[in-house]
Amino acid sequence: ACVDGSLSVELVTKFFGLLDLKAHEFFAGRGMTSNLLSLACDQVNAAGPASISETDTKIKFASWNKCVGQNFASRSNFSAALFYFTSGIAFLGQDCWLMDHTMCLELHRGAIFSSFALGEAEIFDAYANEVIVNVPFEDTIEVQEII
Repeated sequence: ACVDGSLSVELVTKFFGLLDLKAHEFFAGRGMTSNLLSLACDQVNAAGPASISETDTKIKFASWNKCVGQNFASRSNFSAALFYFTSGIAFLGQDCWLMDHTMCLELHRGAIFSSFALGEAEIFDAYANEVIVNVPFEDTIEVQEII
C-alpha cells in the first residue's frame, strides 16, 4: 500500500491507463467480476478527489466507481455499491451537474437506489433531492417512483 496519496494515484493512473471503460463494461455486462477495477478504485479513493487536478481524470475515476458500484449492486451488496457511487460523486465535486451531467445522474441514481435498499433515509433524501433540483422532471421519474 502506498503511503503518499499522490503517489498512489500516479501509480494507479499509469498502471491502469490502458484499462478501457468500454472493455470493463463489456466484461461487467457478462457477469464477470471486476476485482481489478475495484482494486484500482480502492487505491484512488484512498488518495481522494483532492489528489487529482485534471478534470478528465476525475471523470474517469468517477466512471470507474460507477462501474464498480453497479457491479456490487447487481450482486445485492448495496453497502459497497453506495460507497462506490458516493465516491464517484465526490470525484465530480460540487459542480458535478456541470462537469458531466449524465455521469452525475447515473451516480446519483445508484446512490439513491442503494441507500433505499439499505434503509438509509437521510442519504436517500439528500441524493433524491439533488436529482429533483438539478434534473428535468422527465429524467427524475425513476427517482419519483420510490419517494
